[in-house]
Amino acid sequence: MLGRVGLQCRSTSEKLMVSRVRVAFAGVSRSGLFRSGVVGGACVGLAMVLGACQSPPTGYSAGRIPVSESTRAEANDRRVQPADLIDASEQVAQELARDIQRLADEDFGGYRVTVAFGDFENKTGNVSTTDFEYVRDRVQSRLMTSRLVRNNIKFVQGRARLEELNQRELGVREDILQEGGSNSTVAARDPNFFFYLNGNMYRVNRGGENRDATDLYYIKYQLVRASDAEIVFDSDYEVKYGVRR
Repeated sequence: MLGRVGLQCRSTSEKLMVSRVRVAFAGVSRSGLFRSGVVGGACVGLAMVLGACQSPPTGYSAGRIPVSESTRAEANDRRVQPADLIDASEQVAQELARDIQRLADEDFGGYRVTVAFGDFENKTGNVSTTDFEYVRDRVQSRLMTSRLVRNNIKFVQGRARLEELNQRELGVREDILQEGGSNSTVAARDPNFFFYLNGNMYRVNRGGENRDATDLYYIKYQLVRASDAEIVFDSDYEVKYGVRR
């Protein structure tokens, strides 16, 4: 008698194949015709189905977990959680991408404007500035995946960093970001179409560093025009940690 096989087939065709293989075995058993050709064909068919239904090996995780999951070390840390840093960057990028058409119509004047990362103030007192830079760079990476954003915004490196790279790699001291130097053929940049993406991170703490203390973190990003300091875009994110009453 053919025993039940613990298959986990998702498609109807796979289930039908298993049924046919079972019938083949049952028919051979009742007639007593255990010929190698019949049995061999049935075995091959069953082996193919088994191979199709099993998941491929994934190997060892080596401690790797999804970035959205929290670990025990994170649960015992009072600083803003990595998963919330990811959420913050996703929210800011999505809101700016959704608002880009309004900005293009009302504030960009139909031009492809230039955006540079401006000031980033970390006022938490306990979160590393590296965490904040992670959010900043992740926002840019997410925005760069949008064609609509790229058609309206050009992101540039900071002036000091670019000049240092040019001097080291090219042996020149030309200020390319100014785009108006004697060796540049690009017209001088109009400050009306140059913007800074500034950010701030705050912490509101109650209870000090006690185990039952409460921390409210607030992350804010603003797009500011260079010519008149007008804020044309604003996005914030906040998260609270503590022990419920």
